[in-house]
Amino acid sequence: MTFCQNVVYCYTFTMRSKYEQYYNNSVIMTHYMRAKNLSKERLMDNDRMKDSLDSLSIVFIVICCIIILENLLVLIAVFRNKKFHSAMFFFIGNLAFSDLLAGSAYIANIFLSGRRTFDLVPVQWFIREGTAFIALAASVFSLLAIAIGAPRHHGE
Repeated sequence: MTFCQNVVYCYTFTMRSKYEQYYNNSVIMTHYMRAKNLSKERLMDNDRMKDSLDSLSIVFIVICCIIILENLLVLIAVFRNKKFHSAMFFFIGNLAFSDLLAGSAYIANIFLSGRRTFDLVPVQWFIREGTAFIALAASVFSLLAIAIGAPRHHGE
């Protein structure tokens, strides 16, 4: 953007957003260089890792798919069976849903890890990391709600 005053003084400046670093690819690279205490060359060598998933990642993806399917079955059972429409089963359904989301978040995390990490902008990186932590926290809080409600429900 160019501003001119009295045609004698002309200067150019760019409008900068306070959020522009959220879309700067080099931030992720700088973070991993500092966090892992690596030089840029060493990090670039790690960046050239293979594109394919290793066998351990495939095992974790299969386990996460099983977790998703099991929790989907629990949700369907709670939804379809009228005798499961009580407060305790609501909490169990909530736990199943949060575990289903956790399995999905971990699958996404596996696919976006490794070499693909450096293709992410910071916003995508925060979403990748944040969804895993939020899903885990939701699962823990659901367990807490079940633990608090179980003694009271058991006495009924």
